[in-house]
Amino acid sequence: MVKKHDSIIPNNYIDLIDLRGIGDYTASAILSIAYAQKYPAIDSNLKRVISRLAGISNSRNIISKSKNFVMNLMNYYNPGDINQSLMDLGREVCLPNNPKCSICPIDKHCIANTSNKVSLYTHLKQKKRIPTFNVSVGIIWNKNKILISKRKKEGVLGGLWELPGGKAEHNESSVTCLYREIKEEIGIEIKNPDQIGKIKHQFSHFKIHLTGYHCFYHSGKEKANSSEAIKWISPKRIIDYAFPRATLKLFTLAGLIND
Repeated sequence: MVKKHDSIIPNNYIDLIDLRGIGDYTASAILSIAYAQKYPAIDSNLKRVISRLAGISNSRNIISKSKNFVMNLMNYYNPGDINQSLMDLGREVCLPNNPKCSICPIDKHCIANTSNKVSLYTHLKQKKRIPTFNVSVGIIWNKNKILISKRKKEGVLGGLWELPGGKAEHNESSVTCLYREIKEEIGIEIKNPDQIGKIKHQFSHFKIHLTGYHCFYHSGKEKANSSEAIKWISPKRIIDYAFPRATLKLFTLAGLIND
């Protein structure tokens, strides 16, 4: 925070989630409460409140449905007030068991309450198993510089920089995946891959087993085939870019940055 942001808490999502210990929920809470930006802070309490209020009995896509519902409220009221009021409601009134519907300030607008079916929304079913993906990425060297690519804004980790690579196909080895993904994503050929190590990392809805390699540029003209931008940088400039936590772990393992 001191080195990269002049001791000021960032006012944008990408910089916030790049900070250690801050994920989607905390970043959204900070942006809405401190900066009045429209970011729903979704936790288990808020999912329960929204499921009852909007009558969402199916847990499928509950997070996206909750975000859409809260975003609509934020079009009319201060985003921070909306998040905090829903947090308080879930903590003090809209309890998992024996909710205090008689003192709820929005009971007349609650579908679960008005239909007398509050018990149906007590425990949203959660998926028991989240998928795990095997991912190969390369620290591609060319004249003492490495190649990085910027993720497209839409989708998971949008706008962050990363190392070229991707998910392995069924029964595909990590090295074969590395060659294929770099060719497809960047349009270049690499040579002499040397494994750095493996990292396990978990996101909210999936896990990755990340295998990292040192490798070298061999031939071809690099192109941003599946990313917003690509560039060659000196390893000294890694700290100037926002990378996902798993990528930073790999940089540390490779000895390019300190933990």
